[in-house]
Amino acid sequence: MTTRYNQYSKGKIYKITEHDTGRVFLGATIKSLEYLRTNLPFIVKRADVLKMIENNNYSLDVLENYNCHQNWQLKYRLNEWIQQLDCINK
Repeated sequence: MTTRYNQYSKGKIYKITEHDTGRVFLGATIKSLEYLRTNLPFIVKRADVLKMIENNNYSLDVLENYNCHQNWQLKYRLNEWIQQLDCINK
């Protein structure tokens, strides 16, 4: 019997914080933190967050490693974080 790999077992909720203003953007990914750091300009679609990245005026932190089975579960968990924190996602 073959075991199926669950890519969502590596789910992460991450936070991008702008240094100057303290504004926070939250996101979710199944990629590694290294991949996220390298490819952030291609992953994030919001113009205000892209400006933070282009100006190298941000920090990137993992808020939670979230083991789940499907994309909707990761998005649901991200939404819970968005409701809890003061962030520009709202």
